[in-house]
Amino acid sequence: MRRFAMELVALPPDVLLSSTTPTTTALLQQTRTIPIVFALVADPVGSGFVASLAQPGGNVTGFMFTTEPTMAGKWVELLKEIARRPDRDAVQPGNGDIC
Repeated sequence: MRRFAMELVALPPDVLLSSTTPTTTALLQQTRTIPIVFALVADPVGSGFVASLAQPGGNVTGFMFTTEPTMAGKWVELLKEIARRPDRDAVQPGNGDIC
């Protein structure tokens, strides 16, 4: 995952989408500037991805594991609405990730 994260960050995309704790960890180890949106992370505060659920801080935000997984398409749609015209999006493949 670390190698894939390095490759994605090198592109560089406007936004990175990750759907598990291990992929989010790998991406965060590679960048503190490119926005990372996670989906399906069980404990983002405990994992150190965000400072709090109310005020994530840093370059990471997302959806907790308790969120309905079939909404992933809507998450990407909403991300495109709030991002400043992203030219490139990147999704890191991994166990159960959306490709």
